[in-house]
Amino acid sequence: MALEHLVRTPLGEVVVRLERNTLELEQRGGFEARWAKLSDQGECLSLEAYRQIVKTHLAEVYQQNRGQQAGAIILNLASHQLIDDLVAWTKLNSHQKI
Repeated sequence: MALEHLVRTPLGEVVVRLERNTLELEQRGGFEARWAKLSDQGECLSLEAYRQIVKTHLAEVYQQNRGQQAGAIILNLASHQLIDDLVAWTKLNSHQKI
């Protein structure tokens, strides 16, 4: 279950492929990212709009893995964690920006 979106971060636009398959907080990441190119088109989401997509994805992952709905706290923590990891990725990879 992989989703790809164009996301606006503080350091620039990034194409993010969401691949998180668990809500275990010790498992960081769960995405692949690359700096957006001029050829990347589509709606560019704010970090908060993207976090809502992440939250929905994580709720589906939890339902699939556990057969029940995830609690609001765990969804909020996991979605904020993924966004924090994405922002950290942009900082670590800012030298590769086109």
